[in-house]
Amino acid sequence: MKNWKSNLVQLIDKDFDFFSHLSWRMRSMVVLALTSLFLTLSILTHLTVYPYLTDSSDATFFISMLYIYILILAVLTITSILIPRFRFAAILLIFLICAMNFFPLILLALLVPILRRNISVIIAITIYCSISVTGAVFIYKGRAEGVLFQQPEPMAVALWISGVIAIFAGIFIYGYITQRISRDKTRIETEIQIAHDMQTRLVPDLLLDKPEYQLYGKTTSASEIGGDFFDVIALGERDIIIAVGDVSGHNIAAGITMAITKGAFRTALNHTDSLAEIAASMNHSILTNSDKKMFVTFKCARVDFDSRMLTVVNAGHLPLLHFQNETQTIHEHNRSGLALGLSKAAVYETQTIDFESGDCFFLLTDGIIEAMNASREEFGLSRTKQVLTQLAGSQSPQSIHEQLSNRLRDFRSATSLEDDATFLGVKMTS
Repeated sequence: MKNWKSNLVQLIDKDFDFFSHLSWRMRSMVVLALTSLFLTLSILTHLTVYPYLTDSSDATFFISMLYIYILILAVLTITSILIPRFRFAAILLIFLICAMNFFPLILLALLVPILRRNISVIIAITIYCSISVTGAVFIYKGRAEGVLFQQPEPMAVALWISGVIAIFAGIFIYGYITQRISRDKTRIETEIQIAHDMQTRLVPDLLLDKPEYQLYGKTTSASEIGGDFFDVIALGERDIIIAVGDVSGHNIAAGITMAITKGAFRTALNHTDSLAEIAASMNHSILTNSDKKMFVTFKCARVDFDSRMLTVVNAGHLPLLHFQNETQTIHEHNRSGLALGLSKAAVYETQTIDFESGDCFFLLTDGIIEAMNASREEFGLSRTKQVLTQLAGSQSPQSIHEQLSNRLRDFRSATSLEDDATFLGVKMTS
C-alpha cells in the first residue's frame, strides 16, 4: 500500500509538474484554453441530449447532474494547473471521480514500468473512457427512467462520442506539447545558466591595488551570455599588459567567440610580447576558428612603469581615454586598425604614450557609450569623457566605475542595457 501511494505521488509530480514551470501568464492561457474545451464539451452534450428530454423534474435532474459532472472535472483540472500546491489533491480527486471504474488500468500503469513511460496517454484514455461511458449510460438509461422521449438516434450518440474523442485528443496533444516545451525550456535555461557561470569565472571582476597603480575591471552583460571581455597580465613587477575586447552580438555564439578570443590572446602572449604580432595572431585564430559572420574589436596596451610609457595597439575598438592629471583633461588615442576576424590582410601598428603619476587610462566598450534612454538618445562619448574628467583626479578606478554606472542608470531610467558594457580603468600612483 505504501509503495502504491509513493508511486502515485511520483506519477503526479512527474507528469503534471511541467505546468508549474510555466509563468503565471502562460498558466492562465492554458486555463483559458481548457475552459474553452470544457465549455465546448458542455455545449456538445446539450445539443445531443436536450432534444430528447421530457418536461419532468427527473429530466432536469438528469441534465443538471451531467453538467455538474463536467464542471467538477473542469474545476479540478484547472486547479491542478493554476495552483501547483493543490495539484496532488486535485488530480487524485479526478482519478476518484472520473476513473473509478478504470482503476485496474491506473494500477497497471503504476506497477508496470513500460506502461509508466506512457502514463500521460494512460491518464488521457482513462478520463476519456470515464466520461464517454458515463455519458453513454446517462443517454441509454434516460429512456428507461422516463427522462427521454425516445432512445437517441445512433447518429446523435456517434456525434457525442466523436466530439468527446476530439476534445480530449486536443487536451492530450496540447498537454503533451506544453510538457515538451516546458522540459526543453528548462533544459535550455539550465545550459544557459551553466554557460553564464562559466563566463563569469572566465571574466571575473578584477580589483588590484599595487604600489605603482590601482586597477579595476568589470563586465556587465546585456543578456545571460555576453561577448565582452578584459584581461590583465603581469609581465614583471613593473610591467603589465591590459586588454579589452568586444565580440559582435551578445548571445551564445558571441560568448563562444569571446572565449576563443581570450584564449588566442593568452596563447599569442606566450610566444611574443609585440602587441602588433599579438593582434595579427589573434586575427588569424578568429578567422580560422570562429563564425565567419562574427568579428571582434580589440585594444591592448602594455604599461611600463619604469619608462612611464604605455604602448597600445588597436583593432577597430573605441579610443583609449587618457586622463592627464596635470592638465585635468582627457585625450583620445585611436590609432587605426581593422577589427579582428574581418580580413587576412589586416595590419596592426602600435602607438606610444607617455604618462605621469596621477594619470588614468580607460578602456571601455560601446555598451557604455551607446547606452540609450527612453527617447533613444545615446549616452555618448562626450558625456562619458565629461564624467571621467570630473572623477579621475580624485577617485579610484573602482569608485569611478561605480559613479559612472550610477550616471548611466539615471540616464537610461527604465530602459534595459542593450549591449554588453565593459570598464577597465588603471590609475598611475607612482
